[in-house]
Amino acid sequence: HPAAQPLFQGRDVTDQDLARIIGVLNTNCHTLEELGGSGLFLLACICEHSCTPNCSYNSNGTDIFLTALADIAPGDSITLDYLNQFYDPTEERRENLLESYGFTCNCPKCTGAVPDRCRAFVCPNAASGAGDR
Repeated sequence: HPAAQPLFQGRDVTDQDLARIIGVLNTNCHTLEELGGSGLFLLACICEHSCTPNCSYNSNGTDIFLTALADIAPGDSITLDYLNQFYDPTEERRENLLESYGFTCNCPKCTGAVPDRCRAFVCPNAASGAGDR
């Protein structure tokens, strides 16, 4: 494959090169809790982030398993919550994603397109007094 060429093509590896490689690994690796480390899983690392993900992942030894949390239509992106901060306020999630992954989240939850069900909300029974019981 044309893209599978030597990374540094005979030149010395610089500190900047190493920092970039470590950054890419830190961004794309998944925790392997049983082993106390992490692994690079080529299909899992291309999943996109969403604060309302359609999948979650678990590991068992050196294996990783993606589980659908919602129906995923053909052509839809497979999404994970990179930080598992679904109870945190929007600005805190966005700041952490920017600091850790270098992007500002524009998922439906962060843009307000869907309600943030982890924040306070009006009880639908409040008008009838049923919420007082």
